[in-house]
Amino acid sequence: MANLSLGILAANIEGWHEARNLIKGSTDQAQYVKLIEEAGELAGNIARGKDVKDDIGDMVVVLINIARRNGLTLEDCVQTAWDDIKDRRGKMVDGVFIKEKDLLPLGATHTNQDGSYLKYGEAGNFWSIFVDDAWKVMSGEPVGEIHALY
Repeated sequence: MANLSLGILAANIEGWHEARNLIKGSTDQAQYVKLIEEAGELAGNIARGKDVKDDIGDMVVVLINIARRNGLTLEDCVQTAWDDIKDRRGKMVDGVFIKEKDLLPLGATHTNQDGSYLKYGEAGNFWSIFVDDAWKVMSGEPVGEIHALY
């Protein structure tokens, strides 16, 4: 079997979806459920140390459907993702890449809506805020989202 380019494969897959009424006859929600089903198969095979090639391919097939249903191509979506990540900086934390903007200073557990960093105090209703590259102790209730990076 000849290896086809990704563009030709994507076009063939789009035609396959059209021929089976999976574009007009389905919904984004139904296709998303199918994508998560395929992700579960991928997770299972990763956990068992089995080959994941088909699982990844199946997910790409469903993603091509969702893209087509929204007037996009696989190339459009991958190009947008590449443009978004190509200059991204960050840090590996427990095997996961964390974007630089999402990294918190050591000891921080929360971000405030204004972008400042917060951490709970040892006792009472005291909390700390990270501003001007230093921790300052404040009283009152802590505010923000919990981040478990460290």
